[in-house]
Amino acid sequence: MPCLYRHVQISLHERRGALRRPSMARITGSHLICKALKLEGVKNIFGLAGDHILPVLDVMADQDFRIIDTRHEQAAVHMADAWSRITEQPGVCMYTTPGFANAIPGLTNAMHTEGPVISIAGCADTHDLGRGAQQEIDQVAMAGPMCKGSFMVHDARRIPEFIARAMRLAFSGRRGPVHLTIPIDVQEQSVEEDEIVLTNPEAYRAKESVLAAPELVRRAIAVLREARKPLVIAGSAAGYTLSGDALQRFIEMTRLPVVTEEQARGLISDDHPYAFGFFERG
Repeated sequence: MPCLYRHVQISLHERRGALRRPSMARITGSHLICKALKLEGVKNIFGLAGDHILPVLDVMADQDFRIIDTRHEQAAVHMADAWSRITEQPGVCMYTTPGFANAIPGLTNAMHTEGPVISIAGCADTHDLGRGAQQEIDQVAMAGPMCKGSFMVHDARRIPEFIARAMRLAFSGRRGPVHLTIPIDVQEQSVEEDEIVLTNPEAYRAKESVLAAPELVRRAIAVLREARKPLVIAGSAAGYTLSGDALQRFIEMTRLPVVTEEQARGLISDDHPYAFGFFERG
């Protein structure tokens, strides 16, 4: 009995100690969305407010985000698309579940213009998914054909991971939009702050253009030398820059005629002696 009594005393002491232990700082999914976007330098949010994204908009309203509330979700995507291509920064747009349906044409256009757009939509609580609650639609499947990636976030702890993944995917290779669905209860979910991993963008995506391998450059030069009537067609990828200096140096060094299309328009003046106007596919 003395041993059992001592064991009970120790157990009670441990429980009291646990109750007195200082609680860890907690953070909500909405705050994590803001933190992850700020790491990427995002300040402007294009969208249309509604129930499915109110938790995160409430947090953003208290911070230094600039929320541009549009009259239609498609317009929000077009604005984010233009912003991303003109500034070389991610264009973020946000809307409700039915609002996401309105955004589809804008996302389709962003895919063709190669704009690094991050589409974020709210939806019903995770335990209500599959019941048709709150105008539920399969956002992830709908976004798939017109986005480089489409994902649903089921746990607030993974919000920074998914936003980082979306950013990297949007800017890598041929650029384009990426969609994230974040349910209301995930936006409101409270988690221990020490469980969260926030990664600097420089650790998971290149901020500057990646140079081609020297061997591939030598092969390209060899092909050019053998060409009889070479013509440079500068496509949208040539416009992944704020300046056309590199393209202009290239054509002036090689003395090759150049035509431009889409995002490359304007990189070189139409008055340049080697510029031959706009190239139209199909």
